[in-house]
Amino acid sequence: MNQKKVSVIIPAYNAANYIERCLDSIIGQTYKNLEIIVIDDGSKDNTREKVEKYSAENSAVRYAYQENTGAAGARNNGISLVSGDYITFCDSDDTLIPSFIETLVGECEKGADMAVAGYMNITEEGRVLAKRSISEKPLGIYANVATCGKLYRTEFVKKADLRFLKGATLFEDSYFTLKAYNSAEKIGVSSMIGYQIYENPASVTRTTGKSMAVVDSVIETFGKIKADITPKDKEIFDYFLIKSAIYTILFSCKGAEKKDLYSGFDKLFAWVDNNTEGKNRYINPIVNNGEIFSVRFVVWGFRLLKALGLAKLAVLIYSKI
Repeated sequence: MNQKKVSVIIPAYNAANYIERCLDSIIGQTYKNLEIIVIDDGSKDNTREKVEKYSAENSAVRYAYQENTGAAGARNNGISLVSGDYITFCDSDDTLIPSFIETLVGECEKGADMAVAGYMNITEEGRVLAKRSISEKPLGIYANVATCGKLYRTEFVKKADLRFLKGATLFEDSYFTLKAYNSAEKIGVSSMIGYQIYENPASVTRTTGKSMAVVDSVIETFGKIKADITPKDKEIFDYFLIKSAIYTILFSCKGAEKKDLYSGFDKLFAWVDNNTEGKNRYINPIVNNGEIFSVRFVVWGFRLLKALGLAKLAVLIYSKI
């Protein structure tokens, strides 16, 4: 029986230092019927030369160039070019373990529209910093709303009109993932920790958002998420928005002036309070609903401090640490 084809979309911007590592991990998959599409998002280095060397030696590798629009636009462009039965995404500075695609295809072949796996954070030297597996409990898949670690039926992507949100500063990939989670009839969950995220201090993920100026863009993105996606479980959906707002503030507050911090805090949580329900059964540090304890505790503790009127002061102190 012929293997179904899997299209791997790789957005690349000035990726010459690590694109070979990424491509080697995909070419080395145990699953062999692959189409590897590298979307060069206006690179200024020799990304093109390195990718075209691979494509000259391996017909599965395709190179496409676009003017710089960001990762969301590159991924959307990649979706329009696929010919495979399945789609997965890999950032150009990350890698996949050898059995990643084979395992997730196996999950989808059980009748799922998409499949989700865990991920690990590692240093450039290969030292594992953290591992995150995905639970089948209610919040399990919501532990991974980024692009990484997923496989989709191409037919499902097209039917649900899944696209990444261009122009967003943060959560443009969460928009795609949340729409997929709430559109899919069945989601396969694998215990595999198969996606490897390299901790590159200069990457977009590590540098974008470290300023309170990001708040306006996040509110705009949250608004589009809420307007465009019909949740299967509103409390889970609200939990995602609440948790994401909390971590946005904690990530963005470092070094912020008190005035800017308080202004951004008030603006962001005014939106959250107006667009989510006050009570939420998933905000509970005791009950394991699929989130790790540290995250459950942070969300619960922040909400408690906010109810007591102490959250802004706590964030201000945290910003100075």
